[in-house]
Amino acid sequence: MIRSLPRQAFAGLLVLSMLATASRAQDTRVSAPKRLPPQVVFYMSVPDANELGKRFEASPFGQMVKDPAMADFIADVKSTLAATSKEAEAMGGINLQELMAIPNGNVTLAVMAGGPKGIGYVLMIDFGKSRSTIDKLTAKAAEGLANEGAKKTQLDVGDFSITNFELPVPQPPDGGAPSARTNFAKTFSKIGWFVKDTTLVLGNGTDTLKSVIARWDGKHSSTFGDNPVYRYIAEKGAGDGPSPVLEWYFDPISTATGLING
Repeated sequence: MIRSLPRQAFAGLLVLSMLATASRAQDTRVSAPKRLPPQVVFYMSVPDANELGKRFEASPFGQMVKDPAMADFIADVKSTLAATSKEAEAMGGINLQELMAIPNGNVTLAVMAGGPKGIGYVLMIDFGKSRSTIDKLTAKAAEGLANEGAKKTQLDVGDFSITNFELPVPQPPDGGAPSARTNFAKTFSKIGWFVKDTTLVLGNGTDTLKSVIARWDGKHSSTFGDNPVYRYIAEKGAGDGPSPVLEWYFDPISTATGLING
């Protein structure tokens, strides 16, 4: 369950961000890179999920979806989605429409490597007015993790309250050294989250989440946003045209080094 959760959540959020139609998020908020620690090696962000939806509708693919020749196909898709929605609501009390309304601004996934705690991940979701849906999702996740035997801890850091779960990690046989597979399992044996204002932040444990909390106001002196390579790419990629609907960054050398030393 833990291993598949980040991948499933991110894939689902990318789809949902294309379909969300809620109001645009405020531009005065602290940017995602400023809230991330400097050890980020992979970064993918949708600055505004609503703008992504608008661009998708105006794209050739979006226009193709509206073509009358696609009507039968679209009807089949809607029928499938309706059935999926009923199934999701029966299982978790949340229908597809509620899930689709969650992204209401920035959606960011980041992977960290090279720090003292090994590999880490952070998923940040601006959910706008969907707090009740978020509460349902986190309650359902907590219930499922508890059923899997995860140990729950609650930690208050200033005005932030972190909920964290940790599953037991199988130890190497005969007391041997941890393998890469064991270290990977250890990374995804932890999952925690906190909610601040209209943002849900998930990460692999309290240490990762505390590193985000320490940078929440954007005033920290050491952030991913200050990474000179990232800044150079971001500045060179910015033009006079419309702002990007998707940003990504990948540092393969630091990733490999982090995996070896993690």
